[in-house]
Amino acid sequence: MMQTCVKGTEINLSTGEVFDKEIRHGIYQLQFALPRLLTQMLSYFAVSKYDDCLAFAFCPILVTNAELFVARGDFDITMVENSSDISDFAERVPYLRLWQGYGSDFEKQCLRDFESIPRFLGTAQLDIFLKNYEKRKDSFPNHSPARFLKSLYQVDRTILQGLFTNIIICNNAQFPSLVDIIMSKITEGLSSI
Repeated sequence: MMQTCVKGTEINLSTGEVFDKEIRHGIYQLQFALPRLLTQMLSYFAVSKYDDCLAFAFCPILVTNAELFVARGDFDITMVENSSDISDFAERVPYLRLWQGYGSDFEKQCLRDFESIPRFLGTAQLDIFLKNYEKRKDSFPNHSPARFLKSLYQVDRTILQGLFTNIIICNNAQFPSLVDIIMSKITEGLSSI
């Protein structure tokens, strides 16, 4: 199971300096790129032949050469003051999930990026997809692709929270194994369809 965090901090173990500017910058760059990536994929599918449209998934991953540690559950400042090594209060992990909220600037970015979505709603490709989706015995009207697209266009906070607030931070040496895990989960999910 992947550890979930709400704050990332860079610590220089030699000097004890603590800063988070670079990691925050990387996370925001990745987060702000996601709506445009999603819109580009939707745009591609809107103009492609139905047979050329494949399922896709995106998973935001920030790869770093830094070692990653997650503070233990009983962590407090006294533990840091009394420690001689980071392992006294934190556990080394190969990757972690960081929950990153967003503000009004991100919502404005989504409004700009998603303004083209109404064009997709009337395409023949989407109509064919919706008809095939509705024929499936396990389809759910509340989870239909059309409803999803409308929620994106309306910049629904529930959709934004679900799609754009979880970012994986991964040590570069562990990246290949993380990709294998993600691909096996996707394959497992597709085989149940």
